[in-house]
Amino acid sequence: MVTRLHTQVVSALMKKELRGLVEERPTAAWRETLALLCTYAPKAQWAELTEALAEQLATAGDTLAATLCFITAGAVEKAAAIWVRNPNPNLCDVDVAGELQP
Repeated sequence: MVTRLHTQVVSALMKKELRGLVEERPTAAWRETLALLCTYAPKAQWAELTEALAEQLATAGDTLAATLCFITAGAVEKAAAIWVRNPNPNLCDVDVAGELQP
């Protein structure tokens, strides 16, 4: 399985098909997917791809990760919409190691 995921990533990078990579990677691997976008996404596609990742995370119910990706994509209004729907002041804490904690 790991080899297949690595092959999938390398193939997408070589073919410059990052949209497919965003759509096919598991949402649990969002950090790695975001890192791949940070490293390899063309500037012209950056916001679109990162926002697509955020949409997938939001659909999967991972609002913390979705919020971060929306902000990274420059879609602050979509991040704000999540905050309005979830007005919990403890929605997101960052521990000493910098990990997001629900």
